[in-house]
Parts: sequence; C-alpha cells; structure tokens
Amino acid sequence: MAFVNRAVAAALGIIPEGILWLFARRYVAGATLAEAVQAVRDLNARGLLATPDILGEHVASPAEARADGAAYGGILGTIQREGLSSNTYKAPSCQ
Repeated sequence: MAFVNRAVAAALGIIPEGILWLFARRYVAGATLAEAVQAVRDLNARGLLATPDILGEHVASPAEARADGAAYGGILGTIQREGLSSNTYKAPSCQ
C-alpha cells in the first residue's frame, strides 16, 4: 500500500488541476471562503456539520504559517457571524 501511496503522490504533480478537481470536489468545499460558506450552509440545511479547513501543504515559511493562522481567525469569525454549524461552532438554530 505504501508503494501505491507514493505513486499517487508522485503523479499529482503532473495531473492537470481540472482532473484533480473532479476527484477532490466531493471533499473540498471550494477555493474561496465564500464557496466554503455556501457549502457549509448546504450541509447545515441537510442537518450536517462541516469542518472548514485550510489545506496547509503549501506552507514553507514562518510568514506563510502566520498568514494561514490569520486566515483561520477569519474563518472562525465568519462561522460565528454567519451562524454556521461546524465542528468548531454550533449555531443556536442547529442545537
């Protein structure tokens, strides 16, 4: 299984983004916060929670890590302000 994992990881760099998105879109809410908010709203409407996340594989420096940390602060604020139910905050209407 480790061989398969390594092979898939190596292939990711040469597979066009559009093709990768076909497989990832089920698991990734979107490329922007607005897209993620809509995805969480849709899940909440079905009685489900969500886990908004920033994929941090691109972080290579302390400055990028700080920027991601600040972005997480923005996500948490948006979750609460928009009344979304996620694994970090449960909106009163979904309790």
